[in-house]
Amino acid sequence: MARTSATRRISVKNYPYSISLPGSNGNDVSVGTDVYLYERTQAFSVGMWINITRYLAGAAHIWSEYQPVSPFRGRLIRIDSGLIRFWLINTINSNELKVNYAVPPLKRWIRAVFTYDGSSTAAGVKLYLDGVLQTQVSSAATLSATIVETGVSTKWGGWTGASACQPMLLAKPFVSDHELTLTEIGDDFYDSRFSGVIPVDYYDITEGSGTTITSLGSGAHNGTLGASVTWGSTDTPMKARSTITQNRLSLS
Repeated sequence: MARTSATRRISVKNYPYSISLPGSNGNDVSVGTDVYLYERTQAFSVGMWINITRYLAGAAHIWSEYQPVSPFRGRLIRIDSGLIRFWLINTINSNELKVNYAVPPLKRWIRAVFTYDGSSTAAGVKLYLDGVLQTQVSSAATLSATIVETGVSTKWGGWTGASACQPMLLAKPFVSDHELTLTEIGDDFYDSRFSGVIPVDYYDITEGSGTTITSLGSGAHNGTLGASVTWGSTDTPMKARSTITQNRLSLS
């Protein structure tokens, strides 16, 4: 006899606004100083809806919290040499964990989530794009000492040094203090919700104007927009509709 079975489809949630980061000095989202300072032995995750508007010739920071001068100690995510990179640094190019993936395509909204287990190994780093685990392209795993340095700024779309800021649209970014499970990754992408441990900071970006995005997490670290960061309501990850449940016919 014929039976129908319901399968989960992507839940379309309303993202009324995104913010546009132009890729120029000071035009980023600044979260503060010494905000997270996760050690190499601590698990953490960083995620966002991102739309890369153009590639730069050199490095371009998506998220950063590290020294702007040698030895560049800290943690960051950036696009570099045609790759997207998760980087933990004690001393650059000698004592570090650097994991590279194929860069996401231009001008397309993607839910990107990096999650790290605190092992100081390449195997402990995972990148999910739209809920799908990505394959590492290359890595360097020589990290054996602290990545914590005080007096460092935390930024989306830039860093404390000159240039190297990623031009992009951004929506619902978050930072969490644990390694996300596969279930949490799926709930974040398919159901547009956080399950399990709520992030330390996450931003729904619903303000629509002004120079502040409000953190809804326990960290309460609001973001301050640079002068040329703008709000947009037409280019966002998705707009409000009904959740779709697909019924499929199966024979038995």
